[in-house]
Amino acid sequence: MTADVNLPTDNENGVLATIGGRYSGWVLYLKDGYLKYHYNLADTKRYEVKSNNKVPAGGHTLTMKFGYDGGAPGSGGLATLYVDGAQVGQERIEQTLCCRISLDETFDVGADKGTPAAPDYEVPNEFKGELRSVKMGF
Repeated sequence: MTADVNLPTDNENGVLATIGGRYSGWVLYLKDGYLKYHYNLADTKRYEVKSNNKVPAGGHTLTMKFGYDGGAPGSGGLATLYVDGAQVGQERIEQTLCCRISLDETFDVGADKGTPAAPDYEVPNEFKGELRSVKMGF
């Protein structure tokens, strides 16, 4: 997943993209200037990756890549964050959901319009910078 953004300051907050919510899902967002990815495994386990530094003001490409282990559905993988192609954070996600994330939450870009997927923000947690695009790919 890649977001092309322009940040007014180095202390930005807000959701770039999310699906699911309080009981299952994931979110890529900025919190106090740090790029974060939070994975909520059916509200039983939570995994989080955070950039090692704040993302500076200006135009940037923010990316989260998930390297799936393969094998049976629900296997884990490695979540890695990048800013402008440079790795800034990495954490292991031991287990993923095998089927679907949510029946009653939506995929949102630029804000979280359901329940929060991560516990450290309140909805809608709108991104106030310029969000030029969000691309999902395999």
